[in-house]
Amino acid sequence: MTTNIYSVLLTAEKIAENNKEGITPDFLKTDEEGLRLLKTLFNVIKNELTESVVDINNDNNLPYPLKRNITILYSYFSFNFDDDKEMEQKILSEINKLKKLRFHDGFKTITIEELMEDLKFLRLNRIKLWEEILSDFKTHKDIYIKKLMKMRAEHLKSLGFNK
Repeated sequence: MTTNIYSVLLTAEKIAENNKEGITPDFLKTDEEGLRLLKTLFNVIKNELTESVVDINNDNNLPYPLKRNITILYSYFSFNFDDDKEMEQKILSEINKLKKLRFHDGFKTITIEELMEDLKFLRLNRIKLWEEILSDFKTHKDIYIKKLMKMRAEHLKSLGFNK
């Protein structure tokens, strides 16, 4: 069975006063299940950070917390309220919804338990792989040891060691 392998690149840029600085790339290789879980986790985290890193409106006459809060409230409820009591109810409703710990990945709502099951699936696949390696190693020990020692010698030689 052939498994598709994907290379995933994560790049982070620190944004300070409209200047980008410090690009920090990282990458990993994954199979299709890992890629699916990465996309899910990425979208869940993105949705959870939405309010924390909101682009603030440019009204310089307001202090920061007020600017941030107005921007968030407008993005959520701009056309869905008529008075302060209704807005207060909408805010309380949003708080109660968040307390249920159900997450949205951009396509569907998922629970922490479902995310944990996905992580558990990846771990079980990893355990299965190592068990297969152990079984094959026990059957072909001589081939493994000879090949591993040859690879180590070639690597050391490429580094300038003569062992």
